[in-house]
Amino acid sequence: EDYINISSGLGETKPSCLLLMPLQLEDITLGVLEIASLRVFADFEIEFVENLAESIASAVSTVQMNMRTSELLEQSQEQAREMAKQEDIMRQNMEELQTTQEESARRESEISGILNAIHNSSHVAEFNMDEELISINDKFCQLLESQRTQLLGKKYPEIVGVNKYTDDYKLFWQEIKEGKTLTRIDKVSLINGQDIWLRQTFTPIVDKEGNPFKALNIAADITETVEQRESLEKQANEITRANIEMKSFSVAVDKALIKCVYSPAGQILELNENYEHITGFTKKEMIGKNNRVFLQRVEKEQFDKIWEDILKDKQYSGVVRRTRPTGEEVWLMSTFTPVKDENGNIFKVFFLGQDITERKLKYQLLEEANKEIDRLRNQVDEQK
Repeated sequence: EDYINISSGLGETKPSCLLLMPLQLEDITLGVLEIASLRVFADFEIEFVENLAESIASAVSTVQMNMRTSELLEQSQEQAREMAKQEDIMRQNMEELQTTQEESARRESEISGILNAIHNSSHVAEFNMDEELISINDKFCQLLESQRTQLLGKKYPEIVGVNKYTDDYKLFWQEIKEGKTLTRIDKVSLINGQDIWLRQTFTPIVDKEGNPFKALNIAADITETVEQRESLEKQANEITRANIEMKSFSVAVDKALIKCVYSPAGQILELNENYEHITGFTKKEMIGKNNRVFLQRVEKEQFDKIWEDILKDKQYSGVVRRTRPTGEEVWLMSTFTPVKDENGNIFKVFFLGQDITERKLKYQLLEEANKEIDRLRNQVDEQK
């Protein structure tokens, strides 16, 4: 009663007979063929439907197999494409891996070469984070004049002789443990009593997590540099002291002596107040002029003879006469000293003098007195 109606152009009605035929192939049910009829099916019809069901089952199986095959083929092609893609990615990865390995090998070779060069040319040591020496090369051992076995395991202060209790030293190692690269200069006392100076650069070496586990120490012997610097400082101090002494000497000379500086041609370059006073001319009148302008004829002759020797790099010491604008004569105990430049050429002449006019006059009076005494003696002798 609940079955669907059979309809045609003549009308519709409920079926009176229903045939259900399984669609089987090799004991596999692929479906069920359902046929409704208005009458009971005959045996031949049922046999026909059975044969038809077998054909339909075969056709359905073929379609299903074709669909499955197509699906598997599509999956196979997709897998092939995916595998090809994976192969391409793998090939790229392999190429990148090979390139990375080659680059790593090249860098390792470079690092090895650099380390070998450092070990051959520098003093190299390694310390753990407890400041203990764990490695040292032969060059460093030779510098410290110690065997490797004597040094390994010792802490840094024991090796170089620094005070480990100072704030500076504690801060130094604290910063090393924090991963900072630092340089320090230490004086090291060797077994033979000799002191050497080392400039040491400490570079932290980190593990995979980035934590320092040792410090690479590359040291340079700067003893000669330090000694040269100390020597230069000493020389600089000596030069400074000498300059101070020279300034003091120059001040003393200016106060006590007559001073003048000439060019090789005899031109007046410098003079002090004593020179102005003794000659009777002002600095403004004399600077830049030739000394001969201020000399009398006899004085010029003496000056030219002196100057001839001066230009031959000979020093002159003796008495010279000068005449003031007033006509007054003065006598000077003088020294002319040529001064050379770095090429050995005379570039100026120093004149230093003392006023001996009073002494000269006393000598003249004494000579005249002696002459007068001799004259009187001669007269007395003649009268006898």
